[in-house]
Amino acid sequence: KPPTYLLTDVLMTLGRPRESARVAAAGLDALRPYGRDLGSMTANLVDALVACGEWDEADRVSAAALRAVTASYPHEPHVTRADLEIGRGDFAAARIHLDIAAPTMWADPAVAFFHTYLAELALWEHRWADADQIVRDGLARAHSPHAGQIRVWLCAKGLRALADLAGLARARRDAGGVSDAVGRARTLLATARRAA
Repeated sequence: KPPTYLLTDVLMTLGRPRESARVAAAGLDALRPYGRDLGSMTANLVDALVACGEWDEADRVSAAALRAVTASYPHEPHVTRADLEIGRGDFAAARIHLDIAAPTMWADPAVAFFHTYLAELALWEHRWADADQIVRDGLARAHSPHAGQIRVWLCAKGLRALADLAGLARARRDAGGVSDAVGRARTLLATARRAA
C-alpha cells in the first residue's frame, strides 16, 4: 500500500482525523493523474471527514467515488457509502450498498472486514441475534495473521450484540440465556485480547 494511505490510517488511529483528511485529500490529488486505484484512499478520506463532522463533504466524496467505480475493488465505494449511510441513520440505503458490494467480496480478509459493516447495520436495526451470527461468521474467516484488527472490530460488535441478548434474556428471566451470552462474551473478550 502507498505510504500516504498508511499514514492516513496511523493518523486516524492516533485520533487526528483532520490531519488524516488533509493527507488523504493530498494523496488523492497526487495519485489521480497516474490512474491508480483510489478506493482505499477515498474510504480513508470519507472516514476522516465523518470523524471531523464534515458530513456534507463526506457525502460529496463518497458520491463521486460511486460514480467512478472501476473493476478493481468495486466493493470499496459501496462499503464506504454504506458506512456513511449507517452513520446518518439511513439503514435502507446502507443495506442497498452492502447488497451491491456483497457479490464482489471473495477473499477471506475482505469478507471478514465486510462482516464488520453487516454486523453494525444489524446492531442499529436491533437484530442482535443476526449481529451475533454475522460476527461468528466473520471471525471464522478472519484467520489470517494479518487480520488482528478485523478480529478486534468483530469482537467489539459481538460484545454489543451479546450485551443486548443478555439484557433480553434477563428481562425474560431466562437464566440459561443470560449465562450463555455472558460465557460467549468472555470468549469474545479473550479473542479480542489475543488479536490486539
